[in-house]
Amino acid sequence: YEARAWLFGADGKPLRPSARETGWWRLQPDGRMEALITQPTGIAEILSGHARDGAVDLATEQVALAPTAKQVDATRRRYTLTDPETLAFVHDLAAVGRPLQHHLSAELRRTAPGQAG
Repeated sequence: YEARAWLFGADGKPLRPSARETGWWRLQPDGRMEALITQPTGIAEILSGHARDGAVDLATEQVALAPTAKQVDATRRRYTLTDPETLAFVHDLAAVGRPLQHHLSAELRRTAPGQAG
């Protein structure tokens, strides 16, 4: 699994990369999911949840932090397939002393390998 995000200007053109993560997803026969997701900011998440009805819901089991990483205590993620090429993504985050709350949402669109934005 790999996801990249860019910041876009008012003209709709990409300005610069804003986030990236890579990981591995493990789907079990009964629909349970496990995921290991890492970020270049020094955060690694182990999540578990389930896949059903076109959606994947995951919540953290553990978060590992590099010594210089921002404090992250928990995350919750929901991925919903809205059409064959698009995932809706909602990410909740408990970090830097704040409780679990909405962090970001996005539409993720499939791109050809090597294509950005």
